[in-house]
Amino acid sequence: IIDSMKRLVPVFPSILQYINQRLKHRDRWVGALAATTIPLHMIYGPLDPVNPHPQFIQLYQQLVERSTVSVLDDHISHYPQLEDPTGFLNAYLNFINSF
Repeated sequence: IIDSMKRLVPVFPSILQYINQRLKHRDRWVGALAATTIPLHMIYGPLDPVNPHPQFIQLYQQLVERSTVSVLDDHISHYPQLEDPTGFLNAYLNFINSF
């Protein structure tokens, strides 16, 4: 995990631009998620500092009613695919296999 995070450090400034972009494009992005007819699934780490738990999940489920959600273990944060690859994969496969 530490090696993976070290590789991310050089791209943090571009990733952090997302914070400004999500405010600017919120209506468009949320509207697209809410309007889609394809299945959606959120895989979420409850220690995510960008999207705090449980408020973010509650709001997400109100806005994107058709989506399902997997909340991973309490120690998982903003990069669940790196922090808990097995938990992330299991949540993904459970979603895919639900069809």
